[in-house]
Amino acid sequence: MISLSKYEDSVPAVEMQDLSSEALGLYQSRAKIRAEVGSEDFQRMLRQQGILVEADGRIVPSGFGLLLFGNEPALALPQARLLARAELPDGKSSRMEFAQALVLIPGELEAWLNTVLPSTIDRSRMERKEQADLPFEMIREAVINALIHRDYDISGEKCQLVVNSDTITIKSPGGPIQPVTLDQLRSFSAPIKSRNPVLHHVFSRIGLAEEQGFGLTSLKKHAEELGLPLPSYSMEGDSLALTIYRTPESVEHVLDPEVLKALSKSERAGWKWLAIHGSATSAEYSEVVGLARRTALKHLRKFTELGLVEQIGAGSSVRYQLKHQ
Repeated sequence: MISLSKYEDSVPAVEMQDLSSEALGLYQSRAKIRAEVGSEDFQRMLRQQGILVEADGRIVPSGFGLLLFGNEPALALPQARLLARAELPDGKSSRMEFAQALVLIPGELEAWLNTVLPSTIDRSRMERKEQADLPFEMIREAVINALIHRDYDISGEKCQLVVNSDTITIKSPGGPIQPVTLDQLRSFSAPIKSRNPVLHHVFSRIGLAEEQGFGLTSLKKHAEELGLPLPSYSMEGDSLALTIYRTPESVEHVLDPEVLKALSKSERAGWKWLAIHGSATSAEYSEVVGLARRTALKHLRKFTELGLVEQIGAGSSVRYQLKHQ
């Protein structure tokens, strides 16, 4: 039998009692599985899915089974944790480590964020400022993608979530899964590919992941619906980092101070619009921003010189597309 991952096999010293009844119950309920947890039919299904395996004449969890449903999978697999940090306005931060079964982490994370993040909202301004609510659906999608698609062979690193007043950054150890490229992720056009199909299958059955791949279309759609700049992908060391912007102004706030200083008021407004829409021709930019074609082209050329956009195509059909660092 061909093995694609060592996590398809059993894990030393891990037994059936190391699985969480809560996590298995959630799977049975959300996936609408008729067989009762613990029944012979339920166990057979888990074996068919690679969640349980036979080792030395016994039925035990596979590595993937432990990750998905273990009471404390991080005891045997220390990399199976999500480290979360929320930066607070007073300069302090709130931290939490999630080390339970992967299927339980999204709910626990959302409960924690609801507890700590109201204090991160800046209420110091006298004027009313419209701001999108914390995009929980985008965070949930991104964190689940990080947990599903991370490279668990990178044992010294963990998935991370960092929230501040402008951005939510999710880091997942391991780069894009070949043949997927970073540019395809950035353009939300990556083909279907999963590093850990057993994890992906379970999360899709409980309605927490897209069967088609990275959930890229959902991330893009949610950002557009909320009027937020498009999320951006980058590599930070060995980890794939996804940045979600919390407000339309956030994409401006995170610019290098020297770059921001170089932009005029009208250029900043144009840049925010372009960051939300991802790309535009000079004609589209001119019409939407309300500038003469020559002035619009001047804006776009300046964005290019500052390394904010890159030109795609040539001639009259050239598009100016966001360039992520």
